[in-house]
Amino acid sequence: MAKDMERLARKYKGIKDATKAAPLPLVKTLRLGINMASCDSVPLVIVNASSPKERAALEKKLAALAWSDALIGRAVYAAASTSSSKRKKDLKPVKGAKQGSAFLVVQPDRYGLTASVLAQIGADVSPKELLAVLERGIAKHRAIDKSRRDHVRQGKRDGVNWETEIPVTDPGKGPGKGPGGGPPPGGGRR
Repeated sequence: MAKDMERLARKYKGIKDATKAAPLPLVKTLRLGINMASCDSVPLVIVNASSPKERAALEKKLAALAWSDALIGRAVYAAASTSSSKRKKDLKPVKGAKQGSAFLVVQPDRYGLTASVLAQIGADVSPKELLAVLERGIAKHRAIDKSRRDHVRQGKRDGVNWETEIPVTDPGKGPGKGPGGGPPPGGGRR
């Protein structure tokens, strides 16, 4: 099997240093990034650029660090919109974000709806300075211990509601539940 795998691998050219070529693993939207980081109990790193060209440069600078041994798997990454009006709306739930900050490390709240800045820095930084700011922000992050059952119950008490991108058309009927949301037909035990 090993010989066959080696023979197959020789057919394909790989990237010599995958960390330099790998793109930044961005979440689709900043709103979703805050929620995912909260769910995963990790900080969120935000790229905040005023143009698509600037955003591409910032993402490239950050990608090399995101895939490094020092940071891999320690944060979720998202970008604010490059449109000034949309970017202002994107950053509204981020408390403490300063104008001109290109990279922000934030602490999501318990429900993933808002976040607070842990560290931030402008675009004109060396990779070494950026790494130091990211590590400092990540070190300040405090994971929130949650159990799904208690988290959902407390969210309902607090009136928190998450609007999904795809509408929920069948609330309360999870996997394994029969018609009407109760136990499966046949009494529930098999």
